Amino acid sequence: MKYRAEIDGLRAVAVVPVILFHAGFEVFGGGYIGVDVFFVISGYLITSIILTEMNEGRFSLLNFYERRARRILPALFFVVLCCLPVAWFTLFPTDMKDFAQSLIAVATFSSNFLFWSESGYFDTAAEIKPLLHTWSLAVEEQYYIIFPVFLMLAWRWGTGRIVKILIGVFVFSLLLAHWAAYQEPEAGFFLLPARAWELLAGAFIAFYVDKRTVAVRPALANALSALGLVAIAFAIFAYDSGTPFPSFYAVVPVAGVVAVILFAVPGTLAHRLLSWRPMVAIGLVSYSAYLWHQPILAFYGHTMGHNAPLWHTGLMLLATALLSVFSYRYVETPTRHRKVFGSRPTIWGFAVTSSVAVIALGVMGAASNGNVFRYPQGVVDLFDRNDEFSRIVWQAKDATRLQDFDPDAETKLLLIGDSNSADLQNALNAVIAPGVSVVSAQVGATCGNLFLPREKFAEFLREDRFNMCAPQHNDLSDPKTDKLIAQADVVILATAWTEWEADLMQDSHARLVDKYGEKFWVFGTKSVEFDRPEILNACLDDCMAWQTTPHETAVEVNAKLTEALGDRFIDPLEMICAAPGCTTFLGPETIVMYDGFHLTPEGSVWLGEQLKANGYLAKMGLGG
Repeated sequence: MKYRAEIDGLRAVAVVPVILFHAGFEVFGGGYIGVDVFFVISGYLITSIILTEMNEGRFSLLNFYERRARRILPALFFVVLCCLPVAWFTLFPTDMKDFAQSLIAVATFSSNFLFWSESGYFDTAAEIKPLLHTWSLAVEEQYYIIFPVFLMLAWRWGTGRIVKILIGVFVFSLLLAHWAAYQEPEAGFFLLPARAWELLAGAFIAFYVDKRTVAVRPALANALSALGLVAIAFAIFAYDSGTPFPSFYAVVPVAGVVAVILFAVPGTLAHRLLSWRPMVAIGLVSYSAYLWHQPILAFYGHTMGHNAPLWHTGLMLLATALLSVFSYRYVETPTRHRKVFGSRPTIWGFAVTSSVAVIALGVMGAASNGNVFRYPQGVVDLFDRNDEFSRIVWQAKDATRLQDFDPDAETKLLLIGDSNSADLQNALNAVIAPGVSVVSAQVGATCGNLFLPREKFAEFLREDRFNMCAPQHNDLSDPKTDKLIAQADVVILATAWTEWEADLMQDSHARLVDKYGEKFWVFGTKSVEFDRPEILNACLDDCMAWQTTPHETAVEVNAKLTEALGDRFIDPLEMICAAPGCTTFLGPETIVMYDGFHLTPEGSVWLGEQLKANGYLAKMGLGG
């Protein structure tokens, strides 16, 4: 097909916002839509090539997949190869195990399934995964396993019927994407069924121009292509991590890309902008830039933390640019132009050998729990149980959520809140009297564990928590919660409190007392400074010597709650961080918190004993 410089310019429009979004520039809050731009471009270009070859009777699956291998694999495996030594020296065992699993996923083009199962794209934990960005490559390759085969099988039906079938798939995929954005956001974001419509949007352009020439008046072409660029820019700057995506919101940038591809003809402003040599140059290295940026940012996050100074970010972006030019010139171009791996057997040999080698390394790393032999086993075990600990935190709370009180219980205790209340429930279960019946209710973190009209605090609710704070996930909106509060003898509100919640607590508590009587207590937040690499390094000598301090914000919030509630407030930091410092280890291999906030099973028992020793159980009538 004829080369279109403006398409390379459009690639620049796609890759730059993605990189700047991951680099933390808030103004590019919707920069992640660059991936959607790539999907549409890919759908258009690949379908155009397939249709041209099918029309001429020379399409071959082997040729198609050879081109994909030359385009994707050499640069991908080169970046992975460069990541290996960096990962070895910077990642601690649990992170190294995650990285090893991602190696297997990359080599099998299943990264999207792996990262969907692990965490959300916008989670902090995801930000420091070096190969997170390969999810989009997996989506594309899964699509291209199915799409050309379908075209070959359906070609005898004619393009008219094929397009009708694809329109049905398009509509289904778009509706699924919108539903998933609200009900299953991680699956909708990472998996092909909710992304196929974007690739098909590009494919429809190819089908359209395959049979006809797009002929519109120059003024109209100019206006439509410019509007397309505006739509893409709007999504980049107006969307953020809280935007339900990919939903109908994604139609805006996708439609923008379609308009640009169709109408950015020579003479239009969009064509002049996108064909500008610097834009084309960025577009040419866009694939390499996309491959390099995430590992650079992620490894920095592992070694230096999340909040990089601006000049550090600038250096990382410079490194991305330089490495992109290098790999484009010396890896991408030679392999695509057959200067390297000139014959089909050699490129397939490279693909198979490299894939097997990467999978083998991944299997070894995962099987050895992240190459734990680099550290003493006792040190590694401290964090090897994190997943187990996180499950244990919720077990008692989930089992008692909105259950009925034991009618024969001497005391009825209701715990309302997030994982902080789950921690408290585990602590109390270790020490309370046998006659206490415990029931729980759920209110997500930062969702406002307050008994006030929602309009009083709606302005503080974060947009990126829209799903977890919705009424169907919030027991404050369940009529049974009101019934349980009325029946309870003791009610404890326990949340990872924010400052705005603390500011509103006095009013909330007064309303509760006025309606239900004096039965309410508030358990404060308990987060401490927690640096896992620092802890592991300290444990090489003596875990018990490691000291930490409470988070400054947690101290400030608890002080506000003390002022608002007086002796009805329980400050866990007074027990956890009593002089000379915060209690972090109960023994050389027994840690109190596994992430700086949530308690291990041993930590729960210890905190329960502290609550009892400090007289809180006796004050609340729970024993002791």
